[in-house]
Amino acid sequence: MYRCFWTTVILTHSRSLARGVGIRSFSTRSWVAGQRRGSSGSAAGASGRLAPGKEMRDEGGFGGERKDVSDVHQPRSQMDRSIYVGLLQNCTQRRSLVEAKRIHAQMMKAGVEPDIFLGNLLISMYVKCRSVVDAHRVFQEMPRRDVISWNSLISGYAQQGFKKKAFQLFGEMQKEGFVPNKITYISMLTACASPVALEDGKQLHSQITKAGYHRDLRVGNSLLSMYGRCGDLAGACQVFNGISPRDVISYNAMLGLYANQANARECVSLYEQMLKEGLLPDKVTYINMLESFNTPAVLKEGKRIHGLLVKDGLDSDVRVGTALVSMFVRCGDVATGKKVFEGIAGRDVVAWNALIAALAKHGHYEDAFEHYYQMRPDGVVPNRSTYLSILNAYSTSKALEAGKFIYKHICEDGLSSDVQIGNALISMYSRCGDLLRAREFFDSMPKKDLISWNAIIAGYARREDRGEAMNLYRKMQSEGVKPGRVTFLHLLSACANATTLAEGKGIHQDILRSGIEASAPIANALMSMYRRCGNLSEAQKVFEGMQARDVISWNSIIAGHGQHGSCETAFKLFLEMQNEGLKPDDITFVSVLSSCKNPQALDVGKQIHKYITDSRSQLDVNLGNALITMYIRCGSLEDASQVFHNLPHRDVMSWTAMIGGFAEHGEESKAFDLFWQMQDVGLRPVKATFSSILKACTSSAALEEGKKVVAYILKSGYELDTGVGNALISMYAKSGSMTDACLVFDNMPTRDVVSWNKMIAGYSQNGLGEAALKFARQMEEQNVAPNKFTFVSLLNACSTCSALEEGKRVHAEVVKRKSDGDVHVGAALISMYAKCGSLEDAKEVFDNITEKNVVTWNAMINGYAQHGLALKALDFFNRMEKEGIKPDGSTFTSVLSACNHAGLVDEGLQKFSSMESQYGITPTIEHYGCLVGLLGRAGRLKEAETFINQMPCAPDAAVWETLLGACRIHGDVQLAEHAAAMALKLNARSAAVYVLLSNVYAAVGRWEDVAKIRRVMEGRGVKKQPGRSWIEVNNTIHEFVADDRSHPETENIYAELRRLSTQMQEAGHDPDTQFVLHEMGKAHQEASLCLHSERLAISYGLISTPPGTPIRIFKNLRICGDCHTASKFISKLADREIIARDSNRFHRFQNGKCSCEDYW
Repeated sequence: MYRCFWTTVILTHSRSLARGVGIRSFSTRSWVAGQRRGSSGSAAGASGRLAPGKEMRDEGGFGGERKDVSDVHQPRSQMDRSIYVGLLQNCTQRRSLVEAKRIHAQMMKAGVEPDIFLGNLLISMYVKCRSVVDAHRVFQEMPRRDVISWNSLISGYAQQGFKKKAFQLFGEMQKEGFVPNKITYISMLTACASPVALEDGKQLHSQITKAGYHRDLRVGNSLLSMYGRCGDLAGACQVFNGISPRDVISYNAMLGLYANQANARECVSLYEQMLKEGLLPDKVTYINMLESFNTPAVLKEGKRIHGLLVKDGLDSDVRVGTALVSMFVRCGDVATGKKVFEGIAGRDVVAWNALIAALAKHGHYEDAFEHYYQMRPDGVVPNRSTYLSILNAYSTSKALEAGKFIYKHICEDGLSSDVQIGNALISMYSRCGDLLRAREFFDSMPKKDLISWNAIIAGYARREDRGEAMNLYRKMQSEGVKPGRVTFLHLLSACANATTLAEGKGIHQDILRSGIEASAPIANALMSMYRRCGNLSEAQKVFEGMQARDVISWNSIIAGHGQHGSCETAFKLFLEMQNEGLKPDDITFVSVLSSCKNPQALDVGKQIHKYITDSRSQLDVNLGNALITMYIRCGSLEDASQVFHNLPHRDVMSWTAMIGGFAEHGEESKAFDLFWQMQDVGLRPVKATFSSILKACTSSAALEEGKKVVAYILKSGYELDTGVGNALISMYAKSGSMTDACLVFDNMPTRDVVSWNKMIAGYSQNGLGEAALKFARQMEEQNVAPNKFTFVSLLNACSTCSALEEGKRVHAEVVKRKSDGDVHVGAALISMYAKCGSLEDAKEVFDNITEKNVVTWNAMINGYAQHGLALKALDFFNRMEKEGIKPDGSTFTSVLSACNHAGLVDEGLQKFSSMESQYGITPTIEHYGCLVGLLGRAGRLKEAETFINQMPCAPDAAVWETLLGACRIHGDVQLAEHAAAMALKLNARSAAVYVLLSNVYAAVGRWEDVAKIRRVMEGRGVKKQPGRSWIEVNNTIHEFVADDRSHPETENIYAELRRLSTQMQEAGHDPDTQFVLHEMGKAHQEASLCLHSERLAISYGLISTPPGTPIRIFKNLRICGDCHTASKFISKLADREIIARDSNRFHRFQNGKCSCEDYW
């Protein structure tokens, strides 16, 4: 064929035609190349030949010999056809839809009917111009089609995301008798572009294997890409391993998948394998590898790759250089990143944009801003991508001023009305905390698209302003804007707690009604919403209903079970995830590690640790920090310390976690050592560090070091920070100095709800329940909205002072604010009602909680234990197990306490022995103390002493004090003296030990020893806590001490006491004077007993509450034996139920009997 001749003809005619239809001239190179391909018959086959006439040969150039000159003079239609072929190919290259339609129209007007070749060319042109509708129209009008026709149209739908249409055509093609070839399958695999398409992709894979195309390298690479896009890394690995031989594209595809997961270890391993197979890496290889390097831990490897690129001369390439710059910034080496940037030859706007975006995204706002200013002097003009890059990267208040300045430049460049830039500005303002400006800009936009609405909704969702987010959602629909996937993702993120569950369910229903495909991101967001709202069962339903789960899906459900205290379920899901072929990522490991929160979960934590070390050569700092935190929570400081010291790179959070661990476990000196060491290595403490070290400052032993830390904080100016101020409040509260805590609170320039919560909790923890409630009222007056932690602290305060009516008021507020669905608030409500003597209300709250966890069950079991209802407590323990909730250490503390109060020794011993053998729970000192009390109260004192001596851990003062209390009950003076000596050896300032031993001596009339103990206490400055009793009447707490005459109604109270004493004497009550702790005459002893604080409280209750109503009194110490007997008499004489809570348990007196059955 005379190519030169045809080139001249086409060029001449195309210029003529172009002038006619308004199209610029073009090159015919692609057409000539197409002729070469056509003559080979590889692509178009028979349909690719221009004419059915004789073949023309070029045997030496334009002037060469021709076999048939007559063929030059072809018919006019054939000549026009050739011109149009060139024009259409040119439009295809230029992607110009307007010109394509003009040429197509001119072709039809000229009477050039498209045959299969021209039809396929038209389909391909429209597909490349992204008008699949026009492509389909041409396809339908074609009288005859071949496989290429089908492939072109399928490819168009697949590339533009119309999966269903692509699969529909794929089916029709086969019905019409066309057999798919490898190009068909490659196009179909392109249509499978998300996890929801995974099953379709797998079916295609099966068909490809049956057709024998799986051995083809291009098809194999396409399968590889499909599995990657669908999130099935295991499937991609399987395909990759089956490709033989592999090429660079195969490796690049796998590297890209690992790069998306920031899995640098696998990328490096693949790179080395690639070199062993003799394949030379290209630019894409290196760019993918560099994309995987994301943290300082892999900086060394990144530098090695940089060296290889320098050696190969690729570091100056714009794209490779840009990837290098981004890598160095991500890994924390900004200086090297900027140096590499300076060495890039011919830096274009893309390179500048990448550097600016990377710097801004990783918090180097000043550097980002500086380079933005350097662009113009360097001859590079910022474009809309520049502005979008820097605006989308800015995310903190520090960047806000720079963002405002850039907006001025946007206006100067005439881009202020650009919708995309407007959307970026809305996002930037809201991320930087200026939601007001974001809203003003949104409202002023003349034109808004879906992204505009999504951006402003995201701003309110980020601030957890669910109400305004929902208002905007409704408004966008009223303005005809249909919500999309991103809209729903933002709305779901705004539903962050139990109070938003109803709205979250409503959004779920809207998603189902919208017809939006239930993609993995939507399902993951739904799971996350239900998890945050405390409804794990709904989250589990969403998870189980997903057709294709990705790593995020598994991470979400694992985190959900971890948050609900189900470590075993979280670990089981972790294993199932791997069985389904998904590889855990760092978030998976962090999620399952966070479920290990107590010593019982230590073994699981260690197994996860082994998985981590087996899966990587070097421990990443974030995973290292998660492991440190896990070991601390599980009580293994030794393992935590080992991980800390073995970390190749430690950040400030590593030090902070370890400092907090030592502080929480009473290792104050080690905490202080680490605090000063971290500064020696050049790390400055952050707010979290101060919060952690302040936990170590609460004991008297740490007083001097604590003063140094506080001085350091004051010197650093951090005391003005709200977070650090809150930590100081907590420190002073835990050390018992509420005066200092109040001083810090008053001097804080800004306070948040946490500040108020810390104060309320501090008062409550120090037994100042009334002060806590008073403080809460001040909080309400200052319009500070309470949260679930406020309610927990308030309910604990009500429990402390037994303020039932105030507790009910708090309960009403909890319901009003829809916080009753929170498990911790629910547990606090149960505990409050139980401690205030209303088990019925506690049970009602328990029954109304839909999602119960171990904390909820423990609260109810402990309530029954405190009331001496051991059989009820044991029944609930059994029910809890049937519900699938595994007991923890706190459960057994409550169960053993219940057995102790009821004298169920055998049952208690059985439960204790089952802790380790059946439940894998190692008993703590608290459990051993419960068992000592169980044996001692039952009179098995020697057995209790032997048990103490055989304990695997050293007994503390509380254990010996428990034995001493049992000796007082059973009058064993000798063992009491030994127990007291051991207790005082461990804690010489324990007033309770002196008082108990004094009681033992007083009971047997050893008054000299009583006096001696009193003198020792005075000499050592030990003060006995005075006995106090109180009663709540009409929302007011009335408090009494022995022989109290300060109450306004003292006269009436004492008159009632005298009346009761007379009636009890007539009924046969003989005062038991052994409970009088001072030597005096019998008459004075009996009179003294009548004036005990609990009797004063009961008397006031009788004269100030309606007849027939229960009387609830509370005492800070153990109720005395004679008052216990007197209360039984009074309950029968006054026909009133008396509910009394002392320091140990509840007593319910009714009709002359007590619920303890005199076993207490």
